[in-house]
Amino acid sequence: MAHDVLAPQVITHRHGGLTVRMVEDGGRVRVSVGGEIDLGCADMLRQVLAECLRTAPRGVDVDLTGLGFCDSSGLNALLQAREHALAVGAPLTVSAVSAPVARVLDLTHCGDAFPEAVVSVPFGRRHGRRSARCGDAADNGRGVTDRRPNGAGQEPRALRLHVEAVLARRLGMAVLPA
Repeated sequence: MAHDVLAPQVITHRHGGLTVRMVEDGGRVRVSVGGEIDLGCADMLRQVLAECLRTAPRGVDVDLTGLGFCDSSGLNALLQAREHALAVGAPLTVSAVSAPVARVLDLTHCGDAFPEAVVSVPFGRRHGRRSARCGDAADNGRGVTDRRPNGAGQEPRALRLHVEAVLARRLGMAVLPA
């Protein structure tokens, strides 16, 4: 029995540079995210992923290879989508991420939150290198292999608070208790 592939749906943030493309295929939704995600448009991604999880009985696959920039609000949107998926029992898979997204995941020790994510290396940097999974030992951009422990086993809220604290410290901001 063949399954239906519905026409793609594209949503673009009016003021930001974020574009989300969704295609339903046999009860599973493939979401491709492109452009830049920051505080101004993270809520749109959060809402789109929540709606996809609500309407896709077989789950959601997210491709982040089109993102050129992702800040902590974008990461929080992804972590909240993951938390929502776990709560409703729907699979959410981040299948691939761009180098900037992989860097955010590494800096915040969140690679284990999306263990299936493969880092997309720009064409000019592929020579002699394999694709890495987030959380694997990877070149940190200075030719140094970097392997940091990730936040494995933490509860989603604790992981989100951990992300905010790590980013605040790296930006030289005060970390206030919750």
